[in-house]
Amino acid sequence: MRGRRLSRGNGLFVHVTARMTSIPIHFDRLFARTGFTWVRTITLVKFMAAGLPSFGLAVPANYLLVSHAHLDKPLAYAIVMVMQVTINFFMCRHFVFGGKHTGQISHQFGAFFTGIMAFRVADWLLYVLLVNVVGIYYLAAQGLNVAVFGIAKFAFSERVFARRGAIKVEE
Repeated sequence: MRGRRLSRGNGLFVHVTARMTSIPIHFDRLFARTGFTWVRTITLVKFMAAGLPSFGLAVPANYLLVSHAHLDKPLAYAIVMVMQVTINFFMCRHFVFGGKHTGQISHQFGAFFTGIMAFRVADWLLYVLLVNVVGIYYLAAQGLNVAVFGIAKFAFSERVFARRGAIKVEE
């Protein structure tokens, strides 16, 4: 379809060109400015989706630890974060950044766990601030932290699992 007149205002015609081939080109220009490509964007979506199983387990686990085990909210959340990082490692390794991996799984897990736990410490500190100081409902604070730290953890994970330019792990 070449073009179609949508409206007439002030004597000017507004035309829309519907060419499916032009859509990726325009997005590629936008992605180039942000550092994202189509492939990287799809990988980010897979990364966020891979976190859903651990998040799906984390919310009820956090609830059970706080409500039934009567743990302090910060301690319960810290336990939940360790569980999430472990599950996320295997999801990222096999689902998101699948393929042939170099190096031993224990070394890769060590690099992933250490780096992601550094993000999780910041996550935990923000959680404590939001829950104990600001007074936000603890499960809402947990959801907010997913959004805040998601992209940073993705960029780090990308480097851990990349074949080239990966974080060097001594064997």
